[in-house]
Amino acid sequence: MPARSHSPSPEPVRLVDDTDSAADLLGVSPRTFAELRKRSGFPKPVALLGPLRPRWRRADLVAYVEGLPTLDEPAAEPAPLRSARRAKVAQVKGAP
Repeated sequence: MPARSHSPSPEPVRLVDDTDSAADLLGVSPRTFAELRKRSGFPKPVALLGPLRPRWRRADLVAYVEGLPTLDEPAAEPAPLRSARRAKVAQVKGAP
């Protein structure tokens, strides 16, 4: 009789319990966490245990933070700011 191979069971999906725990995981205050939730690209909750009880995948939150630029990486300059700066430089260069 051939030996049966047992594949390891998949790791369970770990959910963050509540917004305070999520804020703690990210190292920010609950108020800052609420502001982060408004940003585009921030992970959406995957489970709602009532209207005020969202849950996130731990891995999604960690991946979001790991994808943020570091202080060594300058953030991209917004297009309106860049065009205004260029216009100002052109204006100054053209002035007598």
